[in-house]
Amino acid sequence: MRWYSEHNIHTKSELINLLIAPVYSEHYEEKTLQFHVCNDYIHGVTILWSLIEFNVINDYRNILLAGKYRYIKCNLIKKIDEAWSYSCYCELSFPPYYSCPLNYLELANFEVNQEWRTQVRNYHQLQK
Repeated sequence: MRWYSEHNIHTKSELINLLIAPVYSEHYEEKTLQFHVCNDYIHGVTILWSLIEFNVINDYRNILLAGKYRYIKCNLIKKIDEAWSYSCYCELSFPPYYSCPLNYLELANFEVNQEWRTQVRNYHQLQK
């Protein structure tokens, strides 16, 4: 698990705002459509689930055709050595948590990982 530190960020809220902020480039735009924050008190991390819309303006690096894609992103957040840090997972990289809001599974249409989605549904079923 790789952690990225943001030394100019002083609060967890500031880091969350940075992580959900839109990103614009010459080839794509990325914006957060929805987000959900929860905590894992045992491991001392905050979990930020985001439903991201990725708008490819021009065919992107011969990988993606122009168009809009929605995917699920999981950021784990914690303070490491006095700096707020995060570790990022997309759905294909098997986020280590299954507390993703169920409606995100219906809304995300890119980088779908059926095995992980089954674990998310099982997690929510056990919470009932």
